[in-house]
Amino acid sequence: MRHKKSTKKFKRTTEERRKLKVDLTTALIKHKQIMTFTARAKWFAPFFERLVTLCKRSKSTQEAYRKVRVWLDEPTARILVEDIAPKMNE
Repeated sequence: MRHKKSTKKFKRTTEERRKLKVDLTTALIKHKQIMTFTARAKWFAPFFERLVTLCKRSKSTQEAYRKVRVWLDEPTARILVEDIAPKMNE
């Protein structure tokens, strides 16, 4: 039974799940949509929303870029900070 378990594992190790989140985020930012399973999308959505919230609450684009850059590569982080987050802020 899975009582009080905090995360889905998707038959992957911790490092593979972390990479899966980054890959899904990158695909969503670059292509504006992703095709995945419902369970995976529900698992992934709070992570992406957290990244967008980090960008929106930052005082400057440089601060937002620095916070997001921990998870994403440079071109993807720039798209998120400069294009997507300002649209969500409106």
